[in-house]
Amino acid sequence: MGRDRLNPEQKAFSDELHLATGVSFVAYSFEEFVASFERKLRHNP
Repeated sequence: MGRDRLNPEQKAFSDELHLATGVSFVAYSFEEFVASFERKLRHNP
């Protein structure tokens, strides 16, 4: 299934956020957002 890709500015922002111990993810629907958020919480309590 083809997915859009982050543009260079979005990728740079995501990389900077991760360096500052932030969390980011790309969601294509609200359901995917919730699932991704819950997975991140389980891995980063």
